[in-house]
This record gives sequence, C-alpha cells and structure tokens, in this order.
Amino acid sequence: MLSHMSVMHRSWRSMQKKRHFNGKSLDDVIASVPAGVDSSDWQTMCEIWANGDERSNMHGRNPHRLELFKMGRCKDLVDDSESWVDEESRRRYETMT
Repeated sequence: MLSHMSVMHRSWRSMQKKRHFNGKSLDDVIASVPAGVDSSDWQTMCEIWANGDERSNMHGRNPHRLELFKMGRCKDLVDDSESWVDEESRRRYETMT
C-alpha cells in the first residue's frame, strides 16, 4: 500500500510541476496556488522545485517512503499538532506506522 501511495504522490507532484511550474518565474508560480493546496505548502514545494530534488533537502540522506508520504500529506502546526489533507491519509499513515 505504501508503494502505491508513493507512486500516486510522485505522479501528483509531477503533474502539478508540469501544469504550474515549467516555463514560469518562481514568483508567478508561487502566486498561482492550485485549489485545495495550502499556500505555504505550495510555496515550499515550488522552492524545492527551483532548488533541485527534494531529497537533497533531507540533510544528506534519503527519506524513507513513510516520511515522504507524511511530508506530502501532513503539515506540522505551531502548537505541535498536525493538519492532514484528509482523514483517509491520516488513517493510512497510522496503519503503516
């Protein structure tokens, strides 16, 4: 199941990059937040695209698939709580852990 979710997430990111990022300036891309995506999450993703592979931002190591799944579906909030994109993602993450 984790492998399937990783493939789906990579496919979604690739589709978003092709649709919104390629051929535009970084400022234009950051300003065009897709529906249903948090603006701060979108800005982070755009900056990663502009600076290279997101795995390079993991302090010299390759993240585990479970980490990638959570990075794409969950945001850590200031009050140490988590905000998941949907209940199904949270449930699947808990099942996998």
